[in-house]
Amino acid sequence: MPHDDRSSRTHPTSVQDIEDLIGKYRIDPEGLKPPLTSKVRGSSDGEVVLVTGTTGSLGAYVLAYLLDNPQVIRVYAFNRPGIKAKSHLERHIQSFSDAGLNLETLNDSRLTFVEGNLETELDDRFGIDQSVYDEMHQTVTTIIHLAWPVTMKWELSKFEPSIKAACNLMKFGLTTPSSYANRQETGLNVDQRDAEILMAPKRLPLSPVKFIFSSSILTAMSWTKTTTFPEEVQANPVYALGLGYGEAKYVVQRILQETPLNSTSLLMGQLCGSRVNGSWVADHWFPRLVTRWLPIDIAAWHLTELAMCPKSRKERYPQSITMLNPRPTPLEGHVRLTIEALHKQKLVSYATIDADAMVPPSVWLERFSEGFRKINSGRNAKELKLIAPVYEELYSTASTLIIRRARLRVGGAQTTSLDSQREVGFFGPFEMENIYQWSPTFREIQAISVEDIEGWILYWKKKGLFVGVSKDGGQMIRSKL
Repeated sequence: MPHDDRSSRTHPTSVQDIEDLIGKYRIDPEGLKPPLTSKVRGSSDGEVVLVTGTTGSLGAYVLAYLLDNPQVIRVYAFNRPGIKAKSHLERHIQSFSDAGLNLETLNDSRLTFVEGNLETELDDRFGIDQSVYDEMHQTVTTIIHLAWPVTMKWELSKFEPSIKAACNLMKFGLTTPSSYANRQETGLNVDQRDAEILMAPKRLPLSPVKFIFSSSILTAMSWTKTTTFPEEVQANPVYALGLGYGEAKYVVQRILQETPLNSTSLLMGQLCGSRVNGSWVADHWFPRLVTRWLPIDIAAWHLTELAMCPKSRKERYPQSITMLNPRPTPLEGHVRLTIEALHKQKLVSYATIDADAMVPPSVWLERFSEGFRKINSGRNAKELKLIAPVYEELYSTASTLIIRRARLRVGGAQTTSLDSQREVGFFGPFEMENIYQWSPTFREIQAISVEDIEGWILYWKKKGLFVGVSKDGGQMIRSKL
């Protein structure tokens, strides 16, 4: 099946496109309607968390770890209604089962499932019941926003509904009784925000509501400077240009850090299969591979730790927190570990693989496309309909990174000692100090091992990914990027 050019990004984003969206959705806290009630809950009652995207892979682990935290007295698991006619409980049972999590957690009395649409305005209460909305609004202390379309094919404009949803959630946090009461008081210490507000219309007291946004290192895809990417939101959008996914998340970062919410954006890289049961959604394994893979359950645990960190009630979060594996493995290392794991699972034979043979990126891309055509020549239309979108996503992202990397090299990008630390798309590397302050045990995370990869393979075997694969069935083709 040849690559369909219609899935590619056809309109390169400009800096002005990004600035226009920021201007369209920028929030003026003082222009928001005050809450209907002035009732403010006590600060010693514990944490009340609103978390979105809990039917997703990362969200399932975050939800489980929140409910395992004694500080948490209530969790609102907010998701859009499912496409299929499944209840919210059925969808969570499926995601928890897939992640190898204890299903009894879903019976916790502190858990409330909420289905709604964040793209609707606050006046419409996200389309949820009035009493549930009011209860959330009056009690929430922490918002964790994980819900986001996972696709590298879309242009920036296609992510606008997600940008609007994130901004509506910010407005929700800014109009809670506790946030509104804070803005009415005077003489509060706000000097911590001096260096942290870019183009904010005026200085405002720090909101007691915390907002954690799951962002991406792709917001720095055009960072090719000879220094590391700093842990702060850049005022110049030029560094975010590259993929609509990262550009859209940059828009949200910029808007979020201008608000008085106690917020941070988590710059996350490739989240790989969990160390619980190896679960890794196959169509989330894009060739935007980075050297610092982080198991998804480990990322979720540390995300929860920094969200519940006691000092977050007294101190402001940094603008951004980078979450990458502190023990990176070079891409060639990942390849060799994968070969070893596939061999252990009797899916390949060392006799069929030249472990030292690497091909240029352009050759790899050509053979990847050719291999897809051969493998799927006998599939029926229904089977192709299921697998084609995964192929298109892989091809689109791989070609974008490969072409971009080639252009940078032809364009004379300066060679530095940092190049070995850059990601596949030739961007980065990243400063990573904030996570150690807010989640000290992050330093203890171990590098990806052959046992980790075996776990992923066993999970994929269970899902039928290797049905019909013979260990002598062909040669593994790799690219040295």
